[in-house]
Amino acid sequence: MSSLGRGGVSSKLPSSRFTTIYNALPADAQQELVEKHLIPLLNQVEKVRFKKAFAHASELHRRHDGLPELNLKAKRMEINGLLDELQRDAKRSFVKDRSHKKELLGEAIDSLTDWLNDIWSVVYEHNVNFIHAHKCLMFVAGILDHLASGRSSCRCTFNNMFVTVTIKRKSGKHVKAFNINGAQNIEQVLFFIWRDLFLSMLAAGNEHHISQISDMLEDIEDLMSWTALERILYGGKKCSRASGKDVWRFWQSSGCFCRVLGQAKDMWLIESQHDWWPILLPSVSPDDLGVALSSLAGSHDDCFDEVSGAEGYGSESNSDIEDDDSDADYYDDDGESGPQHARHWSSRVSNQMDNFRKHIYTAMMSVFKVAPSQPLYTALCQIWPDRLETDHELQHYLKSIAVSSSETFAAALDIYATEDLPDEIIRILDTHQHLLRPRDASALQNAILTLGQTNTHNARALQVVEKELLDTVRALRAALLVSFSQLELTANKEELQQILKLRSGAAGRQNRVEAWIDAVATPGTNGPNPIAFAAMMMGVPLVPGMDPMEDADPLGYLDLDPHDPDLEDLREEFRPRFKQRFEGWTEIAQAITGGAALQQQVYRETLQLMPFLRASDIVDEMVGRLADKPNKHHVCDGLDALSHFVQRQRKKANNARILQRQRDVMRSTSATSSTTLVSISAMDPTADDASDIPPPLETPPSTGTSSPEATTSATAPTPSGLPASFFAHIPFAGPSRLGTGGLEDVD
Repeated sequence: MSSLGRGGVSSKLPSSRFTTIYNALPADAQQELVEKHLIPLLNQVEKVRFKKAFAHASELHRRHDGLPELNLKAKRMEINGLLDELQRDAKRSFVKDRSHKKELLGEAIDSLTDWLNDIWSVVYEHNVNFIHAHKCLMFVAGILDHLASGRSSCRCTFNNMFVTVTIKRKSGKHVKAFNINGAQNIEQVLFFIWRDLFLSMLAAGNEHHISQISDMLEDIEDLMSWTALERILYGGKKCSRASGKDVWRFWQSSGCFCRVLGQAKDMWLIESQHDWWPILLPSVSPDDLGVALSSLAGSHDDCFDEVSGAEGYGSESNSDIEDDDSDADYYDDDGESGPQHARHWSSRVSNQMDNFRKHIYTAMMSVFKVAPSQPLYTALCQIWPDRLETDHELQHYLKSIAVSSSETFAAALDIYATEDLPDEIIRILDTHQHLLRPRDASALQNAILTLGQTNTHNARALQVVEKELLDTVRALRAALLVSFSQLELTANKEELQQILKLRSGAAGRQNRVEAWIDAVATPGTNGPNPIAFAAMMMGVPLVPGMDPMEDADPLGYLDLDPHDPDLEDLREEFRPRFKQRFEGWTEIAQAITGGAALQQQVYRETLQLMPFLRASDIVDEMVGRLADKPNKHHVCDGLDALSHFVQRQRKKANNARILQRQRDVMRSTSATSSTTLVSISAMDPTADDASDIPPPLETPPSTGTSSPEATTSATAPTPSGLPASFFAHIPFAGPSRLGTGGLEDVD
C-alpha cells in the first residue's frame, strides 16, 4: 500500500511530469526549452546546487574533449561529388585514352573508411550521438550498395579493390584490423561497428535510446536484408546456416569449437578444432549432444580467442589487436549457438550481449512472419539457445501461413524438408500443390527427396519425380518446336528413321543430317546478322533492330546483368532453366528407391516424344543452329542435358540386357549339368546319391610291366583329414611328363 502511495506521489512530482513532456518534444523544441528556460534558472538556485551542476557539466566536457565531429551533410556532399565525377569520367573515357575510374573509386572508398573509425569512437568511447551515428552508417551502407549494384558500368575495379580498415582508440591502441579483398566486403566493418553501437546503447543509453533499437534494426533490414542482422550479432562474420551438420559450434562442456560430421548407426562423428582426427561419441539426441561432448579433452583457452574464431564464420586479420582492458576477456558460454564476445569489451558492455541477442531475435522473427525462408529458419534456431522452443514457435506459425501464397508454400516445403518432416510435406502437397511455380523446383526437389527416403511415402515421391521429369521434357520440346516447327511432318519423321539406320560416320550421313535439319527448321528463320554476330563476339550489346528475331524476346536487351533479382520472374517465364531442373530431378531419382526403373521409363517416353535424341550428331547439329541466338541458350543447355540423359540410360539398358543374357546362359548351363549328373548317378548303383563326384575314368589295361606311373598311382597319398574313400574314384596320374608344375597338352 505504501509503495503504491509512493509511486503515485512520484508520478505527480514536477520533475517526472516535466520529463514526460520533454521527451515528447522534437529535438529543436527541446534545445529551445533548455536554452530559454532551463539555463536561466541556474541564476536563481542556491550556490551549492549551482556548483554541483557546473562540476558535472565540466566533467562531461573533459570526458568528451576531442569528440570526433560526424558531419553527415559535408560527407554526403563530398561523396556525391565523387559519384558525379565518376559518371562524367565514364562518358569522357569513350573519347579519351585513359579513364580515371580507379583513382576516383579509391578516393571515395578511402574517405568512407577513414570516417568509420570516427563513428566507432563516438558510439563506443564517448557513448553519445547513437542515432546520428546510425544514420552515418546507413549512409555508408547505401553508397556501397550503389557502387556494388551499378547497372551500366563494369564493377571489376570495385570488386577487386584491396582495402585496409583499422579501428583504434583515441590513445592509438589498435582494437581490430580488417584486410578486405573487394570493396563490397567493407560491410563487415559496418556490422562490427553496429554491434558495438547497439551494445553501448544498451549499456549506457537511456530508455529513449533503447526504444529506438527496434526501428534502427528495421532500417538495416530494409536496406541490407535480414542477413545483415545476423552478421551484426556475430560482429560482421559470415555465418554458416547449415542444418545440424558442418556448423562449428561452441560447446561449453568441451571448452572448444566442434562440428557434427554425421551419424552412423549408433555413433556421432564429431570433429574438434583441437584434434587431428574425428571423434566417435555414443548416439544421443541433438539436444543432448553438448552434454556428450564433455568427453572431449578439457578446456582449451586458446580456441576462445576471437582472433582465430571458428571456421565458417568468415575471416579478418586481427594481428594488430591489443587488449587494453584488464577485464575484457569474455567469451560466449550459452551452449551450441552463441556469438563470441570481443576482446576489447568491458564487463558492462559484455553483459548486454544476451539482451542484444533478444533484440536481434525479435527483429528476425518479425521478418520471418512476413517472408519465411529456410535460411532464416535455420538462422533463428542457431542464434537462440533453446532450439526446441524456437522450433516449436516457428513451426506453429509456419503451419498457419504455409498455404497463404506461393512464396510461403515454397518456403514451408524447404523448411519441412530440412527438418525431415515428411508428414507435413504430404499434408500441404495434398491440398495446395497448385501453388507451386516453375522456379520453386528446388524447394519441391528437397521435399520429394525427404519423401523418397521414407518407406511410407516412397510411391508418392516416385509419382512426383516422374511427372516433373516428363513435364520438363514436354516443356523443352515445346520450346524446341519454335525453331524446328516441321518436326511433326510425316516425311521428316520417315527421313529421320532412315538416318538412324545408318551407322555413325557412314558415308553420306552428315549430309543427310544437315539436310534434315534444314527441312525441320521453321521457315523464314534467317542466320545471324553479320554485324550483330561480330558485335556479340566483341562483347558489345546489340543495337535495337539489328537482329529482327530478337524483337520477340522481352529480355533481348536486358542481358547486361543476368543476375538481377528484379528480373527473376521474367527470366523464369521466358528463359526457364531446363537443364538445372531436369538434372535436379534425375539426381533425386537416383537417390530414392525405385528411381532406376523410373528413369528407364522416362527414357522410353522421351524417345517417343523426341526420337532424334537417339543420334548425338543430330542433337549437336540442332544445338549448333541455336547457339548463334542468345535468347535460345537455355534451350541448348536443356537439349544437351536431355541428350546426355538418353545416352546414359541407353548404356544402362544395354548393360542390363547383356547381364541378363549372361545370367540366362549360366542358368541354362547349370540346368544341363545337373541333368547330366542325375543321369550318370542313376546308371551307377554304387554311386553315393549325395555325392557330386563324377564317375571314375576307365584305366587302360595293364601290359604286364609295371611303370613308375602305375606304381605311383597305386601308392598315391591322401591328404590328412579326408577319408581314403573320398579319392577312391580319382586316378592319380603321377608326376607330369612336363616336369613339376607343368601342364600337359590337351587337344
